[in-house]
Amino acid sequence: MTVFFRTAPATVPSFQIDAFSKLFGSLDGSRIGGGIGVANKIETDSGPVYAAFFGDARTFTWAVNAATGKLLWKTKLDDTPGAGITGSPVFYDGKLYVPVRGNDEVFAIQPTFERCRFRGSLVALEAATGKQVWKTFTIDEEAKPTTKNQKGAQLWGPSGAPTWTTPAVDEKLKALYVTTSDNYSKPATKNSDAFMALDLKTGKILWTRQMTPGDAWTSACRLPDKTNCPDDTAPDWDFASSPILVTLVSGKRALIAGQKSGVVHAPGSRQQRQNPVAGSGRQRPRDQRHPVGLRRRQGQRLCGDFRSRTRAAAVR
Repeated sequence: MTVFFRTAPATVPSFQIDAFSKLFGSLDGSRIGGGIGVANKIETDSGPVYAAFFGDARTFTWAVNAATGKLLWKTKLDDTPGAGITGSPVFYDGKLYVPVRGNDEVFAIQPTFERCRFRGSLVALEAATGKQVWKTFTIDEEAKPTTKNQKGAQLWGPSGAPTWTTPAVDEKLKALYVTTSDNYSKPATKNSDAFMALDLKTGKILWTRQMTPGDAWTSACRLPDKTNCPDDTAPDWDFASSPILVTLVSGKRALIAGQKSGVVHAPGSRQQRQNPVAGSGRQRPRDQRHPVGLRRRQGQRLCGDFRSRTRAAAVR
């Protein structure tokens, strides 16, 4: 038995339980984000191998031989400065599904930063080769110049709606679900702070269910100098947890994820017009945000964290 885990900032070690032998360490100085996925076997030029997959802070997705640590391939998914991978790549049926997030939200604390051009995406790769199958952006159109801020820096939009979390695969409907975060500039878009469903084969967006419209926010919004804050009244209510696909007691299937508003949402899995069928927590004022991280399902219970600067609690 082999256990894989990541350490900060750059190592991806694995230890064999019976021998406690370290198989491999740092890889090209990369900062690894998210967890490590393992495929039973993928075909390579030298035959089938067990493979481990992970993403890094420069949007490279890596595949290594799980037994030896030998690099099988690596593929870069986005060239936007600051773009990276924080959610874990998901392996299913010979494909790897990878979320891409941005860092323009933080760069915007500099008043002269040209805010913002990044847009979130989901990318499907061939697990055996790393070849891109499809790439779907959370915002349809590329950012365009809009106006200039008080310091004379060019502003761009729309932008943001990154995917920080790990996608969920729906084998029954052949769909891929993901949760998104806020916009980084105006105009705000329909796919920010939302659940999204994509076709596994093509990446086509099947539906979107937005939980907080109009949320355009950057880290500059909490600073005295708000030059690069698109809207200081925006709540910054990203989705902090990955979607979890469950079957409820009623027999209905639902996606469940926690938002930084402190609310756990559960829209249906088929279409965005269905009303939420469950919720937990109370919506909080912006200065008392409670990110929710749902971690596991135990029977009919969903367990996770309910945190703020001043206190922590559990939701079930």
